[in-house]
This record gives sequence, structure tokens and C-alpha cells, in this order.
Amino acid sequence: MPLVFIHGVNVREGEEYEQDMALRNRLFADVFYKILGRNVPDAAIISPYWGELAPTGSNNNPYLPKINLHGLQERRRRIRALLPEAAKKLFGRTPNPLLALAKSGSMEEMIDLMVSVAHEDMLNEQDSDKKLKSLSKFAYLSTRWRQRFHGRKEQLDWLNEINSDEELLDRLQKETELSPAELNLRASVNTREWVRNRLALSKERIKDRLESSREKLREGVSHSKERIIGRIEKLRALRQTSREKIRARLELSRTRINKARKVARGGAKATVASARKLTTNMAALAISNPARKIFHAQMSAFIGDSFFYFGSRGERFEPGSVPLLCIQAIEDAAAMRTSEDPDLIVVAHSMGSNIICDILSYFAPKLEIDLVLTVGAQFPLFADLDMFPGFSADERPIPKPPAAVNWINFYDPNDFLGYSAEGVFDGIVDVPFSSGRFGVSTHADYFKFVSFFELMAHTVCETLDIDCSA
Repeated sequence: MPLVFIHGVNVREGEEYEQDMALRNRLFADVFYKILGRNVPDAAIISPYWGELAPTGSNNNPYLPKINLHGLQERRRRIRALLPEAAKKLFGRTPNPLLALAKSGSMEEMIDLMVSVAHEDMLNEQDSDKKLKSLSKFAYLSTRWRQRFHGRKEQLDWLNEINSDEELLDRLQKETELSPAELNLRASVNTREWVRNRLALSKERIKDRLESSREKLREGVSHSKERIIGRIEKLRALRQTSREKIRARLELSRTRINKARKVARGGAKATVASARKLTTNMAALAISNPARKIFHAQMSAFIGDSFFYFGSRGERFEPGSVPLLCIQAIEDAAAMRTSEDPDLIVVAHSMGSNIICDILSYFAPKLEIDLVLTVGAQFPLFADLDMFPGFSADERPIPKPPAAVNWINFYDPNDFLGYSAEGVFDGIVDVPFSSGRFGVSTHADYFKFVSFFELMAHTVCETLDIDCSA
């Protein structure tokens, strides 16, 4: 019972590859085949390696965004100073909010707030365009002026000489050398009035959003009730013909009701979530940054190897280097068949499933493989996207390639790159395998679980009618 293993993406020669292949082959020989009641020599397990043909990216993932937590914290503080909740706390505690903000936060935050206040006040004025130019000039001059300070201590030394917001505005007017005729900071930056307006506006917006959310919720629930009543009436009419259809329709109705309720509640949740968004993003970025490196390393390899294969797989009578290498391995394994052990098995993982799908439907449809086992496969997705020239996605379900006498597709429900075939293909059996893992390792580690080899073996026994009870 010779076996050909076609690997997937992000497989490159090296110590890790050799270790993974050695473990996989041993588990095939000592678990999988033993359950099948077969003693298969190591030479009967063939693993064509096509990783060297694919492109390899840089080791340090230079395209990943670099996360500067210190910068994010500074940005978070700066933005929060402009939010109504933060402004309410800040301006309610001190008669000199600008000075307090500059001392507790930074001068950058203070200037941001000043410009924001002045800008809102001048929006409805007749000469707003002229004042806006002056305001932008002040914004630029203030950045130039802040360069005089070397470090936070010098800023605080300068601020400690000031006792009020009025004095602060006067000093800034002089420091930036902006004349009062061009832009009067005292007249333009009315922080108290701005805070009152912002808080009033925020209350009105929250009230409007909550009322809108309640209305959507009522409409969503009412609409859902009407739909489920209609569904139930239809289901009653179908009860005599199919109980399975009734259960399926009820499940669909429940799902849609839940979805409608979630959508209806979205407005209300958005109002509450807006105040927490910055904190949540900070925490998520801090936690997910290490995982994102691993995720993107795998995804970049998947994207690169996928583009490479689909771009260079060749034509019907001139297969590209990857399918040609795998076809040769399958032919070599087929030559090892004996009358006592006539079955040929091909196991294809991840991108390997797309390769074997192309081989059996397009490049070598006359091959005869007794059993194809695909694991963590994407061929159902790519078939649905009509990316295989060997068959048309317009025909549903797509017939299993005749060259594969039997085809079983294994997938882990938590594997984000593993797809089921039964919704797209006819004649391919899906078998779930739950590793209990979650994340990027779920896709790569199928063949590190002894229980997975056991599941494959018992499934093969049933498919090929082999007595595995011995």
C-alpha cells in the first residue's frame, strides 16, 4: 500500500522540515499502517518536495507594521483629551484646563485641543477662511516653537512659570509672534463654551442613537416574528414530506432572528463601545502583536506559494514544475503496487490538495488512485472561485475526478485554512477532526497528533472495507 504525501505551503528544506517529515513518516508506518494491518517499508512512503521551487520571503517579515506602544499611549492620551468624557473630567476639576492639560499630558495635546476649539468656533463666521489660514499658521508656528524645548523637563519648567489659561494664551501669542489682529488666541479659544457645547451635543447624539437603536430593535424583532410565523406555516405544509427539512428550516429561522436582533442592537452597542474603543485597541494590539507575526508569517507564505503555483502550474499537456514533480512521485508509487497490496494512497495537505485536484482533473486524468486523503484543504474554496481548468464551477455539485476512486477530506473546525468539500463536490466525503487547538498552529500541526493518524486509519478501513479489528 504505497503512499505519496504532497505537502502544502511554507515548507522549506532544513532541520525543521527533516524533523517533521521523520515524525510524520514514522506515524504513518507505526500507527496508520499498523491499524490497517499492513507492514509497509519506509521506501513505500514518498514525499515529493516542491518547496525549493517556490519563492521565499525575507526572514524578518519587513512588511509587518511595527507597533510602538509608547507612541500609541501618547496618541491615546492626546485623543482622549478631545473626547467629551475626558473633557468633562478635565474641565470640571480646574479653572485652568489648558494649563492642566499641558502639565498632565503634553503641549502637543494642549495645542491640538486649542486648534480644535478655535476651529469649531470659527466655522460659521463670515471670514472663516481667513481665520482658518491664521489658525493653521499658528499650528505651524507652535510646532516650530515647541522645538526649542529639549525634553519634558524643559516644558514643565516653562509651564510652571504660568498661573492661568489667560496668561498661557498671552505667552503663546508672544512666543509664536502672531499678532492679535491676525489671530486673537484669547478670543478664539473659548474652552468653557466649547466644553458646554460638546457635552450638550454628545448628550443629544447619545439620546438620538439610543432612540434609533430602540426603534431598530423593535422593527427587527417585529420583522423577525413575522418571518418566523411565515416560516412555521411553510414548515407545517412540509411536515408530511420531510421532518429533516423542518428541523433545518427552524434552525435557519432561529439563526436569522438572532442575526436580526444583533443588527438591531448594534446601534446601542456602538454608542457604548465608542468610549472604550481606544483602550480596547491598545490592549488588543499589545496582546496580538506576537501572534500577528506568526499569523502573517504563515499567511505570507500561503499567499506567496499559492500565487507561485497558480501562476506557473502550466498547460494541459505541459504541466509546470510542481505538478510534474508530484505526477512522477505518484507514478513511482504506483509501480510499487503488488497483488497482495494493490491500493495506492495519496495524502495531500493544504496547498497539496489544490495540486492533486489539478493533477487528477487536468494534467493526468488517466491516473488511478485508490484513495485520496486531503487535509486542511483549500480546493473547495478555489473550485468555488472557478480556479481549476479541469472542471467548471457552473456545474453543481462538481463531480469528483474519476481518477480518484475514493476521496476523503479531513478538516479541523478551528482551522482557518481548512474547508469542507461536500457543499461543492459530489463524491467527496468530509470527516471533521477536532484538535482542540485554536490559531495558526491548528493548520500546520495535523500530522503531529497521533489521534489524527488513528482517525485516518479507521476511516480508510471503512472506505476500503478493510478489517481493522485484528
